[in-house]
Amino acid sequence: MGRRLVTFVFAVGACAAPVAEDSHSVLGEVAARYTAFFPDGGGLVHPRFGDPAIGHRGDAVSIELLRRDGEPAPRAALVDMRAPGVDVRACVAGATVPGCWRLDLVETGRDRVDAHTSHIRFDATSTAPAGGYDLVVDGARATRCVWLRDEDPAALRPIHVVQLSDLHVGKNPSTMGPHLAEVIRDVNALAPDLVVVTGDLVQNGENVSQAGSAAAILHALDAPVLTVMGGHDIGRSLGARAHRRYGSGWESDARAFHPYLFVSLTLGGWDFVGFDTGPASGIGTRVVDRGVGPATIAQLHDALARAWRDGRRGVVLASHAPTRSSVFGGPSHGRGTVGQMDHGGDAIEAMLLDAGASGHRVLHLAGHTHWSDVFESRPGAGGPRFERWPAFSPCLRVVSGNVALVTTQSTSEAGFFLKTSAHGYGFTELWLDDTVRVAQHRYGTSQPVQTCQRGSP
Repeated sequence: MGRRLVTFVFAVGACAAPVAEDSHSVLGEVAARYTAFFPDGGGLVHPRFGDPAIGHRGDAVSIELLRRDGEPAPRAALVDMRAPGVDVRACVAGATVPGCWRLDLVETGRDRVDAHTSHIRFDATSTAPAGGYDLVVDGARATRCVWLRDEDPAALRPIHVVQLSDLHVGKNPSTMGPHLAEVIRDVNALAPDLVVVTGDLVQNGENVSQAGSAAAILHALDAPVLTVMGGHDIGRSLGARAHRRYGSGWESDARAFHPYLFVSLTLGGWDFVGFDTGPASGIGTRVVDRGVGPATIAQLHDALARAWRDGRRGVVLASHAPTRSSVFGGPSHGRGTVGQMDHGGDAIEAMLLDAGASGHRVLHLAGHTHWSDVFESRPGAGGPRFERWPAFSPCLRVVSGNVALVTTQSTSEAGFFLKTSAHGYGFTELWLDDTVRVAQHRYGTSQPVQTCQRGSP
């Protein structure tokens, strides 16, 4: 009776259907605010911090610009992100400047966005060595967005990934700031190949300063960073919840990170695909995010099909809201009623289980609930289904099924007090190779410290 009452209370709340989030529509919104987005010029939309380019030293890196009619041909350079005092303007103009490498740009395509703006794609090459770089286009500088490696980043090899979520920068700086600094220090000690941040980077995206503060905090990470938006990033006002998708929260996030609502990169033979699950779905105690509609489902289906066609080892999806959440203990065969996507979760899970049944490996990383869970695909009488891991630990545990749903607690604050996996704050660590292993690192709890064997599987 008690659970039925809780479920009824949690089920109260408004909802609305998701909208399409194709890149052309996003670019149109950026073009309509061109001067506000690019006060220093350049028009760079990719790569950006949160949507990085990871390339092979000496090979071309793809760059995307929005350019107004009549603007001169762009000039660009890579700047060592650890080199202070570089004369960037001289470097872009062609001078030899230590710590800076001019890029040779070859246009590969363009599309009209509006009457005055085109979306132009370039292959950019340089003689820069392996390392992390800021990208300068004309007079504008995008930080920590190009990472060059000595080996082909798409080649099969073990890769080390860290997932952060729900930073809520701006909420309680005096306590959450030190928590984030502690986590970032330990993440850097793990030396991951990639950090994925699954939304709610800020407390209220409609506060224009918070996204910049979140970016400054994450700049301390010594790895490429892939970000997706959460409901708090979009905004907390009634207007944002009524689906002002391109409101001030999105603008702030796009300037500090990147504008796209669907992003991807390839690393270690895995495709990483980030997608948006929209604002909070109305006002209610279910605490669900809007979710995704048919257009996004089709994009995800295409991304999976492309990965199998290209011979990838697997796919890692990332969004803010999970497809399912488990308030109570047990295997939790249902999707739950609290803290997941309001729309599209069933379709995504069916797609992932179909992929797993065909022998493909897929992970879905999410946050939002402020507690940690892993749901693993298992065979069942009616076909494959998801079962919840009974516990998480800081020791790497093998995912035995082809599909797993990983939800990560807040990286900066404690969550729902009745959920053990919401106590304290923390992050998730993943090793991706012939096997997939997952561990969850937690701080600020009385949980006994476990001794784990570290390193690659």
